[in-house]
Amino acid sequence: DDLHQVKVNVNQAVAGVNALRPADLRFNAYLGKMAAEFHHYLPFLQTLLQEADQLLPALPALLGISAPAYYLVELLDTTELRPGGGFIKDYGFATLIGGRLSAAHISDANLLDATFTQSGQTLSLPPGYKWFNQVTDSWSLRDSNLDADFPTAARFAEQNYSSEHARVDLQGVLAITPALIANALAITGPIGIPELHQTVTTRNLVDLIHYYQYGPGSLRQGGGILAPGENADGSRNFTELLAQQFLARLHQLPASDFPRLLQVIITSLQTKDLQIYFNAPAAENLLQSLNAGATIQPSAGDSFFVVDANISANHVNQLLTKTMDDQVTIDGDGNATHHTTMRYAWLTNGETFGPPTYSDYVRIYVPSSSSLQGQQGWQPRGTSHAFGREVWAGSFSLSYGGTLTISLTWTAKGVAKKDSSGWHYQYLVQHQAGSSWKLNVRATVPSCAGRTPTGMIRVGNGQTAALSQSLVKDTTMHLDYRC
Repeated sequence: DDLHQVKVNVNQAVAGVNALRPADLRFNAYLGKMAAEFHHYLPFLQTLLQEADQLLPALPALLGISAPAYYLVELLDTTELRPGGGFIKDYGFATLIGGRLSAAHISDANLLDATFTQSGQTLSLPPGYKWFNQVTDSWSLRDSNLDADFPTAARFAEQNYSSEHARVDLQGVLAITPALIANALAITGPIGIPELHQTVTTRNLVDLIHYYQYGPGSLRQGGGILAPGENADGSRNFTELLAQQFLARLHQLPASDFPRLLQVIITSLQTKDLQIYFNAPAAENLLQSLNAGATIQPSAGDSFFVVDANISANHVNQLLTKTMDDQVTIDGDGNATHHTTMRYAWLTNGETFGPPTYSDYVRIYVPSSSSLQGQQGWQPRGTSHAFGREVWAGSFSLSYGGTLTISLTWTAKGVAKKDSSGWHYQYLVQHQAGSSWKLNVRATVPSCAGRTPTGMIRVGNGQTAALSQSLVKDTTMHLDYRC
């Protein structure tokens, strides 16, 4: 009934705005601006209402109202970066009953995968992922997120889980990075794990994960970490114990902390420290309409998305700094020529937990109209098309103390659009989950533009604008100019 009333109110508002006469808008300039903004956002609002209406029948199953709802949970290790955000170190299930998170069970993903392969069964790596050279015997759940488009990666995760050891019907997939847990710990406070005599904080979270996975606390180092569910003297799986204590602490939080926790979740959806996929099409469509689906987005204008994959089986990504510089020149026909450099520097010393050399398989997604004129600094691995984009691939290796720069010269055709109010250039730079870049963009419009383009910070002459920031979420830049 409430949703129906909202639709009625929107329709009344549309009728009221459409009834405005030109004289009304001239009399009150502010009214004219408001009417223009209303018409601008109206299609999005109407789509949102339509998708919300379709979502209602699916809500009981999604929230566990009619029966418990199970979601596959992936805990990503971003220090070993994969296209989907990081190596899937642990997996488990979040159980919703009556709209409330009632349980969260976490296990080492290797336990699932090893049991499957030891039974003599195998999963074939899809042809599009043959570049991933770490699969020798069988593909697996822990290596399923080889695409930066999360719906694609999530469907493969469900498929591999189902093939390896399906026990429950899933409503969707949640992928979580340590950054989300660390931000939540800032609200819950430190979490004690009595069995391990440890206290987990925002500062030591990643170190403890590695200590119990690869360091002195792991079985391979004689630390005695046991598989989940095993009964013996000694400690159990670290992340399983942390999940249990963390969930218990969440249930103890006062209501006054819920707004802060909600803000952490919203921010994490933007930064992709939390990625969600729903099997129900209505729920997934709504998520994507809110730009919260962690997809490789179609772009109405120009776009750039660099996706790194650590193929060296080590944990070097936390030690790298990455800087992207892009010089964009827009010509009189709306074509944008880019001189893009991507600099990788390994100047921070630290434990790699694996081979001493970092190897990276890089894919770059640009508009389908793009052409690559020049490339340097990497070993080219071919071109393809995916997700409505042109894709360029390459690889490189890097050792401690070294830097490497990849340079690309390319043109995206017809990405600046002209209408009655002038020219409009939109540039979407997407953020890979678990990754961090320092982004510097300078855009120059045609010399016929009589004044500084709006939308970015002015630098130099009147035809150049710039933006400099950390790329921690999908970022869209707009330039408007007249010629």
